[in-house]
This record gives sequence, structure tokens and C-alpha cells, in this order.
Amino acid sequence: SSSSGTTKRQRPRPGLITLEVDPMLTPPSLSPVETPSGKLATARKRTTKIDKAWRAYKRVNQIFREKVVEAYNEGDLIWIHGFQLALLPAFVSRRLTVAKVGLFLHTPFPSSEIFRTLSMRVEFLRGMLSADQVGFHLYEYARHFLTTARRLLGVRHTYDARGPVINVDGRDVVISCMHAGVEPADLADVATTEAGVNAVRKLRAELGLQADDDPTHFSAEDVAGKQQTRVIAGIDKLERLRGLPLKLLAYERFLDARAKRRDDLQKALRDREEEEEETGGEDDEEVATRGGEEEEEEG
Repeated sequence: SSSSGTTKRQRPRPGLITLEVDPMLTPPSLSPVETPSGKLATARKRTTKIDKAWRAYKRVNQIFREKVVEAYNEGDLIWIHGFQLALLPAFVSRRLTVAKVGLFLHTPFPSSEIFRTLSMRVEFLRGMLSADQVGFHLYEYARHFLTTARRLLGVRHTYDARGPVINVDGRDVVISCMHAGVEPADLADVATTEAGVNAVRKLRAELGLQADDDPTHFSAEDVAGKQQTRVIAGIDKLERLRGLPLKLLAYERFLDARAKRRDDLQKALRDREEEEEETGGEDDEEVATRGGEEEEEEG
């Protein structure tokens, strides 16, 4: 407690900001229509599935806003991930006018011709532009976003040391391109731990690999008279935007080119829920534990 008698809130870890709840859902809009008697009556417009989905989408963003406001401390950076929370920058900035907000999209941003087909395109775009910085994986996606903002909202961008900058109502919105991926150095550190070494030793034993076998690379030609085992690993969520069809297509083309490998596939999928059931919900390998923590923080 301070000398004035007020209670000082314990400061949480900086930078973590999530949700909020607005108790309202916009009711179906009403419009006047003329009745046979000539009097105006109010008719209720039909609510479509898209209307309901959009209201639910806004509701989720409002819930996140409340949690963000609750956790925010002066000086914190609010970093929002994913198109699922594209409206959150706008909701947060109305409550926390001095907060710095960043938004990063982990998925491609469509061309303006595709984006303009959305009925809620303007509100969606303005929500994103309420952030101080918007990040994309590739410049191609950023270029689509810049073009869409110009064609739909009439806002133009300039370039400076920060990169493309859009001026929105006198406020700069920086557009950034940054590649997100795994950190090889961190993975190498995990692999050298006791749990990592034991996991590799166990896998090599299950596959019958010799000490000099490297199962992560394919040689131009198989060694004569030697059965080679190769490992192709992937960690993906079964979601439409994860690119799994492309991965499977690549593997199909590999099998077309190397027909003798078609009978070598032993395990196709490993489900995380199945693994948790087998381990009682606890990961006994540091790699699995670390991966679970990172997924929770990102979510």
C-alpha cells in the first residue's frame, strides 16, 4: 500500500495482453416499411449466418479487449497475433489511448479483389489499421494490404527508415515484413539435454539405425546392399490454413519419383491428444513440455 492508503496493483509480466468483454450483441437492425394502409411499420431484417458469425467474431474480440485492459500496465506493449483478433486493435485503442499495439498475421493477406468481396471489409480493415504496427510474413502479403487500404479507404503509404508507413487520421501505421519460424539454435540446445539425447537414442533404436546413419538426409543414390531408413517429421495442427494439402502433395510427388519408397512409410500421424492420454497428460520429455508452453503462450 502507498502512503496515501491506496493499494498498488502487482505488476504482471510486461507485454502479455489478451481479451475483453462487451456485454452487448447488436440486435437485428430494423427498417421502416409501408403497410397496405399506408402507415409505416417497422420490419425486422432477416439475420443471415454471416451476420451471426460476424457478431460472434466481434464478441470474441471484445472479450479479449476486457482481459487486455485488465492486465495492462503503463509501458506495456500489446502484441496481437492472428486474423482471429483483427478487430482487437480498434477495441483496445478506444480504452487504452496511449498503449502501443502491434498486430501480426500468420496467414496470407488476399488481394484487394478478393478482400473487397467481404461484406464487413471496411470495419475489418479499420480494425487492423488501429494498430501502430502491422506485420506480415512476406512483402507480397504486405503489398496486398497496402493496395487494399488505398482502394477501399483511400489512404496512401510512404516509405521511410521504418519501411512502408500508412497515415491514418494523422497517426502512423508501420507495415513490417518478418519471417516467423523455428529457432535452430534453441532446438539444438534442447537436443543436447539428457531428455533430448534419450529421445534420439530411443527413436534410433526403434528404427534400427546404425551409429553412422543420418536419417535426416536423402543421398543421391542408396548405398548398394544397405537398407536405408529416412525420417520425415512434421508438426502441424489439422487446420485449413496450415498448408497440409501442399505437404501431402509434395510427399506424393516424392513417392512418384521414388516408387520403391512407397512401402517404407510406418507412421503417418501422431496426435497430441493421443500422446497426452498415453502419458497421463504429462510430457516426460523436455521437448514436448517446451512445445506445449510455447503453444499456450501463443494462444
